[in-house]
Amino acid sequence: MERTIGLLTDVKDLSDLLQGARLDQVQVTPMGGILQLAVGLTRAMLEQQQVVRSGFLRRLKTPWTKCELRFARVKVLTITRVTDQAPDHAPLLACDAISGGYQLTVQASDGLQLTLGMDQLDGRFADLGNPIENP
Repeated sequence: MERTIGLLTDVKDLSDLLQGARLDQVQVTPMGGILQLAVGLTRAMLEQQQVVRSGFLRRLKTPWTKCELRFARVKVLTITRVTDQAPDHAPLLACDAISGGYQLTVQASDGLQLTLGMDQLDGRFADLGNPIENP
């Protein structure tokens, strides 16, 4: 699955897709006065859930996959550790329109929070490789 990110609704849809995902790695690259952010994730592929029968019992089997989230044209990047709220309840990805652009937040389950300031949303999401059974 691949998606481009250019609108607030794209971020909202992607946030729903990444619910329960695990943040594996973050890479920030400077490029001519701006930054590029690459985030490696592992997510549940809810769109490929299957019902598995074992005798009289049935259960859902959900494969997982590695994926990558990239944002270009990042003007400001702030990294903080959130300790005063329960990070399990915060969405992994959130975005707000602010005066002069957008503020996007990537929140890991361990409290690591990346806040990106951008004039324009410019991102890409892609699944990498084949589904895996247990991450």
